[in-house]
Amino acid sequence: MATEINIRRGNSDDFARLGEIVHLAIHGSADRYTPSQKKAWSPEPRDAKAMSDRIGTAAVCVAETDDLVICFMTL
Repeated sequence: MATEINIRRGNSDDFARLGEIVHLAIHGSADRYTPSQKKAWSPEPRDAKAMSDRIGTAAVCVAETDDLVICFMTL
């Protein structure tokens, strides 16, 4: 059975998870980035406030499955 993916507008309740996703995207790329690049770009996951500051007033769309946000984009 296929997993259902829901696309919806993101909100501030999602921001901590978005910080985790950014961190995982950078650190999960074994050969794409050097250790120093990974450390510089994302030494640790950003918290909700840091992601809110980064996103600003951009519109956010998230994809989720089983009530877990798995990716996002900003417009």
